[in-house]
Amino acid sequence: MNTKLATSRMRTGQYMKKFNTIWKLILRKILKLINSEKSYISAKLKRKRGNGSMNSKDVGAEDEANKRELFDSLKKQNCFFFTGSGISLSSQVASVSDVLGHTCNVFLPEYESDFSHVPEKISLSRKDYICNYIQPELFYSILLDFAQDETVLGMWNCLKQDHYTKRYIPKPNFIHYFIVVYSYLSKVPIFTMNYDKMFESACEMLNIPYSVHVDTSRLSEHKEGVAICKLHGDLQENTGDKVTSKDIGTTMSSISKKNSKWLQYINANMKQYDMCIWGYSGRDIDYFPFIKDYPNTTNKKRFWAIGNPEKFTVDGITKENASLLPNVRRIKGYPSSMEEKLTDILDYLDKKAGYMSYIFRFLKEKPVSQNEKDLFLRELAEQISTSRPYFDGDLLWMQMMRQTGHNNELKDIILGTLEKVSAGEKVLKEKEKFLLYEARIFLARERADFLEYRKLARNLYRMVSKSTLSNEDKNRYCNLALVQYVSSLQMCIPSALALHVPVFQRRYGLLILVRIGFAILNFKFNKNKYIDGYNKTLAQECKLRTLAIDYRIPFLKGTVWKQLKKLREQAYEIGNYETVIGANKYLGRLDVEKGYFTEADNFAKMVSDLSALSIINRNHNPDEALNYAIDNGNNLNIVKAIFQKKDLTNRGEIKYNINNEDKERLLETIHKITPKRLSKTLLTISKREGLLN
Repeated sequence: MNTKLATSRMRTGQYMKKFNTIWKLILRKILKLINSEKSYISAKLKRKRGNGSMNSKDVGAEDEANKRELFDSLKKQNCFFFTGSGISLSSQVASVSDVLGHTCNVFLPEYESDFSHVPEKISLSRKDYICNYIQPELFYSILLDFAQDETVLGMWNCLKQDHYTKRYIPKPNFIHYFIVVYSYLSKVPIFTMNYDKMFESACEMLNIPYSVHVDTSRLSEHKEGVAICKLHGDLQENTGDKVTSKDIGTTMSSISKKNSKWLQYINANMKQYDMCIWGYSGRDIDYFPFIKDYPNTTNKKRFWAIGNPEKFTVDGITKENASLLPNVRRIKGYPSSMEEKLTDILDYLDKKAGYMSYIFRFLKEKPVSQNEKDLFLRELAEQISTSRPYFDGDLLWMQMMRQTGHNNELKDIILGTLEKVSAGEKVLKEKEKFLLYEARIFLARERADFLEYRKLARNLYRMVSKSTLSNEDKNRYCNLALVQYVSSLQMCIPSALALHVPVFQRRYGLLILVRIGFAILNFKFNKNKYIDGYNKTLAQECKLRTLAIDYRIPFLKGTVWKQLKKLREQAYEIGNYETVIGANKYLGRLDVEKGYFTEADNFAKMVSDLSALSIINRNHNPDEALNYAIDNGNNLNIVKAIFQKKDLTNRGEIKYNINNEDKERLLETIHKITPKRLSKTLLTISKREGLLN
């Protein structure tokens, strides 16, 4: 019995041992699973932070790490600098806003207190609106076109050394000196968007040889010293008060041109060195769109000082643009905040010449004050005001509202001007009459009054034959009338509506007629080998409208893709930014992945083209597209945005709430559209889809 009991106990002990072993294994497995789950959650949180939800400690740590990488690269002399106007502000150099404001004071003094027809969401005077919301190059393009006199560029003399006074001589700041000395010691060029002479002054103060380049033609001759590459031109000294649009890029056409040779040279430096970007926001059309797309084959770093994005709108745009560069290191704050560490780097690199002692001596000199700058600008403005050319300020504002797509304000200006002319309160010159008529054609197209659009285009052609315009202007307006007439027929064809159009309402016969019309116009433009600037722009727009038809035909998509790419390059060559935006819109529809929509969106935001912004955002963000269309007053775009919301909901991609306000707006807008045949088609589609009863 005892033996049996002992055996039983022994077996029980063995079972307990095995049970304990198995239990330990199970516990280990459970702990392992818990730990792996912790790791997963931790990794998920890290990824989330990496996507923009990083806490302040993580952001600070990342920023410090980026700075250390920058300082290390600078010490190794492995960087070159790409700069914008931000680095010169502390030197009390006149800003673009200063120049714009004083240009308005001289040539458009009434804009100071005129609040009429300014976009309703903003309670600013016309002058303040220009200084805060209008792209400077767009303003000067319109101003030059109206004045036909480069005197209007006179305020840019404020950046020329030969116009400085005894009381106003702006001096380079520490950042100018640092970049100049560093570039000289490292034998790298400086790229700048600035017209000011701060880099040249810094070189002269430190007795460093330099050469200024506005194109690449003389770069091969550069042997020693610093090569200062001025990408947007340079103000010529000792030419009196003369400033020309050829010297500096002050117009939209000049900053929209693709400068292939400069871009090749920049790209070559990007492949060889890390890139340090200071005082630059990336809001230009001619350089940043290409720089951001260059593949980083050599794995070089891009260090971009982004300022204070939470506080300043421009810095927010800078941060957004910086994220588009491959292998970028965004550094919060301004270059001046790194002065202490940059001083150490120069001390480390400059062991012979001792530039730092000279720099500190120069920086001790009394800087120019804000008051001295303001006085200098007022005195310069008074000198220019004696030779003010005549132009109509209201018509100039009309053109500005037209170019930025503020059609509600444009309509009010046109009606007000017509009333004054009818009452004998305003007398228009012949060219001003044509300008007003052109604006009316544009407005009719934007408001989707396509019968009025066709009637005005036809009447414009008749007006030209009776006018006393120059042959060049007659040719321009004849071609414009023909292109707009064919386009007015094209707009009557229901297309790009997202929702299905009934077969018998698609108007294929009219579509064929329009395609033939564009083919004839394209042949006419191609036949003329000596086509001038305006007609070249019009020819490209005509070609784009042709491709807008062809890209919908499946077997033509490959050919259309190539033609759109070619047209885009041709538009870049002459600085035709409107066709660049248009070509990018259609390329984006053919290939969503290539970033054409992003490029078009950036361009459209730069010039505040609300119509283009509505079209670009329609596919992926119809709510935003609808808001742009409402601000723009473009009736067809309002309908298309609401249709897009319904289509995406039908397809189950995103569920949009189409509320009663949307439905009321849709019904009201459709009734404004002409011809009635088109509005009936839109009503039929709306009722079929349950948008309207």
